[in-house]
Amino acid sequence: MRLLVFLVFMVFFSLPAYPQHSQTDSLTYALEETSQSVDRINILNERAFWYIHQDPGLAIVDVREALRLSNMLSYDEGIARAHNVMGGIHWSQGEYDQALDSYFLALKKYDLLEDRLGSVKCYNNLGLIYHRLGDYKKALEYLKKARLGAEGISRPLMIYINLGELFISLGDVDSAEFYIQKAFDHPGISEQPRPLRLAYRGMADIYLKKGEYGLALENAWLGLKESRRSAEKRSIATAYEQLGHIYYLLSEPDSSSHYYEAALELASDISARDIQIHIYQSISGIYSDHQDFESALEYFRHYAALRDTMFNERRAGLIARLQTEYETDLLIRERENAEATIRSRNVVIIATVLLLFISLALAYGLYRQKVAARKFNTLLKTKTNQISRQNLMIRSQSKELKSLNLNLQELNNNLEEKVRSSTQMLQRKNKTLADYAYASAHELRGPVACVLGLSNILQSSTLADEEREVVEHLKKATDELDEVMRSLRERLEADEQLDRQ
Repeated sequence: MRLLVFLVFMVFFSLPAYPQHSQTDSLTYALEETSQSVDRINILNERAFWYIHQDPGLAIVDVREALRLSNMLSYDEGIARAHNVMGGIHWSQGEYDQALDSYFLALKKYDLLEDRLGSVKCYNNLGLIYHRLGDYKKALEYLKKARLGAEGISRPLMIYINLGELFISLGDVDSAEFYIQKAFDHPGISEQPRPLRLAYRGMADIYLKKGEYGLALENAWLGLKESRRSAEKRSIATAYEQLGHIYYLLSEPDSSSHYYEAALELASDISARDIQIHIYQSISGIYSDHQDFESALEYFRHYAALRDTMFNERRAGLIARLQTEYETDLLIRERENAEATIRSRNVVIIATVLLLFISLALAYGLYRQKVAARKFNTLLKTKTNQISRQNLMIRSQSKELKSLNLNLQELNNNLEEKVRSSTQMLQRKNKTLADYAYASAHELRGPVACVLGLSNILQSSTLADEEREVVEHLKKATDELDEVMRSLRERLEADEQLDRQ
């Protein structure tokens, strides 16, 4: 039986791994042929993804370069994909805390980009990490989010498988079998080695829970076959580990040890310490069952040393993460303070500019007011000149009237008839002159009233002291002129009444 198992193992182990290398070779050739930065970022991320289970060292080199270029170009899609791939690298090496950090960073970017499919992948990966950490409640929460988010955009093949594996850990065999069977019923699963081998592995675990070890072994071998198709060392190591566990339950310790050793060799080759630590513990238990306590103690020491190393690395990673968060908070505070200072400066600048505009507006208003005052003063001078000329005319007419009265008196002394005739003529002339004087006085009353109105307006406006003094003198002179015109009109009206009597 051991010889048969060994021959089967050698056949599977010697199968070529063309698909994986063919894909990475194609990506390498594409990377050499492109010079576009965004295309290089996408190719680096894709090649890193394919390297995860084959050569994690090369994967991390590619993804770091992709992240650096993405940050330089502010290419958010590249940043999100790089964090997602980085999470896969940490996961493959058993660094679950770092994997969680990377997946949450990727999820944040995908949410900002409104990339629903990217967010679904992150939810799925977060559920798997929490499953590995033993936090089944959070694992179920994120896997359900992934399943709901995938509705309408993709058929959640991997989500079904991951839900099945989670329910196996929860001891709910019926639910586990339901989801694994949904994965098998998915069209096209036979053309996808990774989902197919995970489905076989899940079904093997279900049969183990049921105690049907023969069917479990059959599905485990089928899972190993699909792992060889994808040429992923981690999946092959996981398949060997599962076979070792099944043979241990079948009470075939030699075959169990053989597959555990094969799994340990592959896990060591890709630094999959989570697989190593579990295998060391399992092999130690096998030697302990065979009363080989010395070998059991040796493997247990390997187990303890690796566990302590992972714990120390996690602690160092946690400290580094806390330090990074602290430095990030400091940078955020400094940026907020700088932005507050800039906002304060902007407020001062805006206030200064507003004050300047207000000052300019006031200056312009004063300038317009002075221009209006000058125009008014010019108009006032013109009206004053007109009134002066009319006053001269009235004085001249008054002198002429006096001369005529003297001539009338002289004629009255000579002849009564001449007086009567002259009186009649004088009365006519006097009436004409009175009418003219009355009309003139009435016409002068309008400009004088206009000047009075303008003077009142000026007095009610804001004026300098000198300007206000000029306006008051003008008002006084205008009032005196108005009084003279009123007296003249009253005298003319009185004379007219006497004439009528």
